Amino acid sequence: MDAKSNIKPANVEEFLGGLPGRNLGATWEVLAQAVPVKPQPRAIPFHWAYEEVREQLFHAGDLVPAEQAERRTLCFCNPGLDGAPAATSTLFADIQLVLPGEVASTHRHTACAVRFMLEGEGSFAIAENEKISQVPGDLVIGPGWAWHSHGNEGNDDAVWFDCLDAPLAAQLDASFFSPYDTHAMEITKVVNASSKSYGNAGISPVWQRDAGTPSPLLKFPWADARPALDELPDDHLSPYDGAIIEYTHPLTGKSCMPTVSCTLQLIKAGSSTRPHRHTSNSVYLAVEGSGQIVIEGETFDWQRGDVIALPTWASHYHVNTSDRDGVLFCTSDAPLYQSLGYYREEDIQE
Repeated sequence: MDAKSNIKPANVEEFLGGLPGRNLGATWEVLAQAVPVKPQPRAIPFHWAYEEVREQLFHAGDLVPAEQAERRTLCFCNPGLDGAPAATSTLFADIQLVLPGEVASTHRHTACAVRFMLEGEGSFAIAENEKISQVPGDLVIGPGWAWHSHGNEGNDDAVWFDCLDAPLAAQLDASFFSPYDTHAMEITKVVNASSKSYGNAGISPVWQRDAGTPSPLLKFPWADARPALDELPDDHLSPYDGAIIEYTHPLTGKSCMPTVSCTLQLIKAGSSTRPHRHTSNSVYLAVEGSGQIVIEGETFDWQRGDVIALPTWASHYHVNTSDRDGVLFCTSDAPLYQSLGYYREEDIQE
């Protein structure tokens, strides 16, 4: 201890001025910063137009060979996060291009991942030695730390939307990444094995049933999800999100991933929803039609392929002034907030 530490400060200013040199702080001076009265997200509401993103993505396709990039993607960088590769504080999102004949390298990482197909026939995913077919509208999930890859056996360029909880893993200093020993993973299971085992509603295997934390079902087909929106009875419509369904774990009914939920919602033509806000972060992908999301009083017009970031505790509601229903896919970190007891939702009186 240095000699000065035993000298009593002459006043409060001198006392406070000496604390930083001792790596201390006066809590009463920083309490509002440490415990704010409401969330203070750095991420801002933001909109990326698919037309512009897609143009840049195909420039990458012309200029960047698959073997030069671990994944040929363009990630969404929220302007409020100082250029960091993140759409919100906890969610990373990108648009990916796989050209005909390409097969990506195999790797794994702590972050879980979800994929929503936008364009192209003939591409596939590989996860944990299972080959998974995919067509536009399909949702394919990749559990954290599962070996995975993908490729394109078709004649069409394959384009899809990815979302990972990578920023969350990084903030928790829990992020790991590992390449596979070889470029391609051996496929030891039948094609679409998880769908054949767990893809029938209310029916699942008895022997060797997988009840792990992530969903054992890895693909949720558009052919099942889209009709479910149209068939949802009116008494199950949300005043805030219209017709909305969640992709769930087939054995528990919980979200398909421990930290990320996936939903599909339909905003009927000529309708609008009530405003509300919640503590979870969300990233929207426009799938069908067009519409608007009004966030903190700012209107974001969207059409198919557009991506919109919704930070925590931002007031928002949906509007569809067109004569056609609009459909949105949404990823959210709500399961994380719910498991921690931090989730809060609030109706906003107009």
